[in-house]
Amino acid sequence: MEEKLSQYRQWAGVTQAEMARTMGIPLRTYEDLESEKAKFRPVHANAARWALLEIAAKNDDVSRLPAGISALVFKVGKLLENKKGGH
Repeated sequence: MEEKLSQYRQWAGVTQAEMARTMGIPLRTYEDLESEKAKFRPVHANAARWALLEIAAKNDDVSRLPAGISALVFKVGKLLENKKGGH
């Protein structure tokens, strides 16, 4: 299933303005992307995923992260732990 920008925002539990700000794009651009007036490109998906991580870190709450992102974060966390233990 292809994820939509509105799904990312709903997972984060934020407004369009907050999601746009966190993604680093103007609100109008965000609105056009979410309403599908503008094409949602891979670069937008990456910015949205990164925004979800920033929002989760800011709120100290990873419970709203999609499973795929949570799994990736967990894996990277383990890699960092192993690296820290090796030095």
